[in-house]
Amino acid sequence: MFVYRAITPYHLLQILLIAEKEKSNKLYLEGNSIKKFKRGLIECGWFDQVIEVEELSSKSFLERWLLTFGYILIYALRSFYFRRHTIVTPAHNINSFRISEYSRWSNVMILCEGVQDANILTASGKYNPIYDNSWRGKVKTIASSYFLSIHRKLKVTVIQCQSGSNSNEVNALIESSKVDLLRLDLDEMLSSSCEDFKACGIKVFGNYKKYFVNGSRKRLLIFTQPIYLYSELKFQSFIKKLVSFITSIDQSEFHVFIKLHPRDNILKYPQLYDQNLIDEPIVIPAEVPFEYVSSFASFDVAVGPKSTLMKSNCIRSRVILDEF
Repeated sequence: MFVYRAITPYHLLQILLIAEKEKSNKLYLEGNSIKKFKRGLIECGWFDQVIEVEELSSKSFLERWLLTFGYILIYALRSFYFRRHTIVTPAHNINSFRISEYSRWSNVMILCEGVQDANILTASGKYNPIYDNSWRGKVKTIASSYFLSIHRKLKVTVIQCQSGSNSNEVNALIESSKVDLLRLDLDEMLSSSCEDFKACGIKVFGNYKKYFVNGSRKRLLIFTQPIYLYSELKFQSFIKKLVSFITSIDQSEFHVFIKLHPRDNILKYPQLYDQNLIDEPIVIPAEVPFEYVSSFASFDVAVGPKSTLMKSNCIRSRVILDEF
């Protein structure tokens, strides 16, 4: 059996691309941002079970520690069980996964994305996320390292779905690791995806493809980023620059699309709802991965902060607003 665990929409997209629907599959939805996709996932029929899991962060401090060390104790006894499952999971909070699956793991495949996930790989090939030097981080490191390194027969594979190229830091961390590495080209997988994946994508993420039929107007994409979480002053400066750009173009030439950052909130952008500024924009929700949209869409111009998404092959011309 293959057991999949997703926390973010991007994890879910990766799982849909690599899952073999002919096999026995179980999917756990742990992140609050992806639980809304449960109905579509059930309709796809790729998974025997789609199960919602309460996030560890929603539990009290005492509950989190009891769960963590309780699972470690179960893991120490796992060799007495018949292990047959392959688990595909992000690295985050892996040591707090369900006891019912915990004792059955024979293979672990880690979905790796970005510098933080790449830090799970050490020269010894053990799961050892030393990127938090606080006392609490060090205790979590001990628990997590023990989780994947105690059992010699446990096979660990890292899946790196690349879209474009990673930073040198990420590549160096991954290539120095002793674990098996499965590197996949996300753009290529999306472009060559089968009809079953495309049909499933519509059921899960929505039918945004209908907005990209051939038309006479060019497509303008506006990227957002939750800059207000770090600096309200810089956010207001970004909005000012964005509005200035929009008013400087002839909108009759463009059909406007807005792609929200996964952590963003459209209510923070009342200017984009102003019909005097933008006439009937299409908003692509924060929960829908842009990588999925890029598999069937193309944009003539994209404007927004400096972002890895700006490097997408589906964008022809870019206007980066990075000095706030």
